[in-house]
Amino acid sequence: EGYGLNQAFSQVWKAWNDLSLNPSSQTERVVLVTQSQFLADTFRTNYADLEAVQEEVDVAIQSSVDEANRLTREIADLNVKIIGHETPGNDANEFRDRRDLAVKELANIIEISAFEDSEGRVMVSTANGRVLVQAGSNFELSTLINAQNHLDVYWNDSTGATNISDQIKSGKLKGLLEARDVDIEGYKQQLDTL
Repeated sequence: EGYGLNQAFSQVWKAWNDLSLNPSSQTERVVLVTQSQFLADTFRTNYADLEAVQEEVDVAIQSSVDEANRLTREIADLNVKIIGHETPGNDANEFRDRRDLAVKELANIIEISAFEDSEGRVMVSTANGRVLVQAGSNFELSTLINAQNHLDVYWNDSTGATNISDQIKSGKLKGLLEARDVDIEGYKQQLDTL
């Protein structure tokens, strides 16, 4: 993208230089107008490309939220299975291993805190205390479109949905949100300034 702008600027400066050497030439004037239009089109194309990348990031955010919900449902289900299958002399190691793996996968998506209670159930919450798994129940994440027409991440309970996008401090979701809202948005602002 940067090369495209550099090339477009170079062509405009060259066209201006050629026109300055022959100001009455219709050909040089047409070339300058054409190169200027190409520069404007290059700006618009680069900006549209950045917006398209932001839309792709939104798709990845939705996919990550869906995966997090699948994992919290799995953890809650495994909590129930572990309690139901574990008796003195009969352990549920296979279920425990699957649950441990699900917790690790969830931690890659969003920063979590997890602990096992006295009955062997894993409780999971976001790093700032939003419960994701409690015993055999899970609380799901969702997405809603914000004022910038992008997805924010919400935590849902019986009282409604709470925007937690700014509270996500690590994991895949943090990386996606930062790429979309800081990095790519910064490039768009640089284009606007230029």
